[in-house]
Amino acid sequence: MDEAITMSAEQTTLLAWQQSLSASERIVVETARKLYACQQAPGTCYNAAFFLCYFLKKHFDIDGRAEVGFINDGVHARYCSHAWYVHKGRITDLGLSRPLNPSIIRPGPLTILGRDITPGWKWNYYSAGSAQGL
Repeated sequence: MDEAITMSAEQTTLLAWQQSLSASERIVVETARKLYACQQAPGTCYNAAFFLCYFLKKHFDIDGRAEVGFINDGVHARYCSHAWYVHKGRITDLGLSRPLNPSIIRPGPLTILGRDITPGWKWNYYSAGSAQGL
C-alpha cells in the first residue's frame, strides 16, 4: 500500500512539473519520452541528441542544440565521450541511463529538461571546449 502511495506522489509531482512547463517545453518532454520508449538499444547518446535537435527544429521550430562533450563520474580520472540535447540551457540525456557497457559506465538517470525522470549515478557534464573536458 505504501509503495502505491509513493508512486502516486512521484507521478503527481512529475505531472505538476510538466504542467508548469511552456508549450514548447512540453513538446520537448513528450518527444524525448516517446523517443526513449522506442529507442531500446544501449549506447545511443549521439543518435538521440542529434535526432532531438533535428526533429524538434524541423517539425515544431523549437531551438536547441546537440552538445558533444565528456562526462565524468566524479570518482575516476576517466572522461568519456558523450552527447546530449540542450534546450534553454537544460540538459536532456536519453543515452546515459542505458550505457553501452554498464560495467564500465555506471547507468545515469534519464534526464529530460534538467529533471531526473529515473534514478541513476550523478555524472558531471563537460562541453568539448571546457578546460576539464580537454
